[in-house]
Order: sequence, then structure tokens, then C-alpha cells
Amino acid sequence: MIHRMWTRLKAQLKNDEGANLVEAALILPLVLWVVFAGIEFAGILYAQMTLQNGVTLATRYAITQNVLTGQTHQASVITTLEKDTPSLTINPATITFSNLPPGSTTWSTGDGAPGSIEKVAVDYSWQLLTPFMPAIFGASSITLHAEASMKNESAPGS
Repeated sequence: MIHRMWTRLKAQLKNDEGANLVEAALILPLVLWVVFAGIEFAGILYAQMTLQNGVTLATRYAITQNVLTGQTHQASVITTLEKDTPSLTINPATITFSNLPPGSTTWSTGDGAPGSIEKVAVDYSWQLLTPFMPAIFGASSITLHAEASMKNESAPGS
């Protein structure tokens, strides 16, 4: 009797039916997490690169002292930034303008005069796409920051 039970037990232990299903059930969540994390990080990297490129181009426009028709200088720079970052919706309240006058070590807010260093900075809130990422980051969005500084040129026509 014991021998027969022992034989049946060994036969059951050697039976590997369903092992593939168990292995797939164990590994599939990890594979999906890696795939979705890769997609999420690729989106974050894309947004950061787009934001930095847009800020750089907007700062290049800002140092020329040009103004779009019917707009202030800062509004012209914001319009340029929005045009150069078409896939991102940037809140104009998150855009800051600073300048460093010649010979100074302290940044001032607003536009600078020719010869000063102009800085444009933007904060952008990236909403996480996958439901498990907020558990990793501790929030449902992360803030991306980009800034660029360049020396102001002389005003056009001067």
C-alpha cells in the first residue's frame, strides 16, 4: 500500500503538465512591467528633449530683440516656444524670464538690455501614462524643467 502511494506520488511529481502556464503566469507581469516602463520613460525622454529644444529656440529668438506684430517681447517669445513645442501644451504661467546685466552676479526678472545674458526657463508637468508608475514616482505626474541662457544682441536697427 505504501509502495503504491509512493509510486503514484513520484508519477505526479514527474508530471509537468501545466508547468508552462505557471511559468508564464509568473513571468508575464514582469515582462509587461518592463515593456510599459520602457514606453513611459521613452515618453518622458521625448518630452524633455522637445522642451529643451523649444526653450533653446525661444531663447535664440528672445536675444534678437524682435517682436511679433501686435505682441510684447515676452509674448513673442512665448508664441515662439509654443510653435517650437507643438506636441506639448505649455502653461504660459510656468515660463520665466531672467537676465544677468553685464558685471552683475545676480539674476533679475524680466527682459535684459543688449549685452546682458537672457535666460528663459520652463517647468512642464508630465502626466504618467501607466497606472503602476505613480507607485514608483510617488505622484501621478513629474515636473520636467528646461532652461537656456544666451547673450542679448543689439536691438534691430541700432
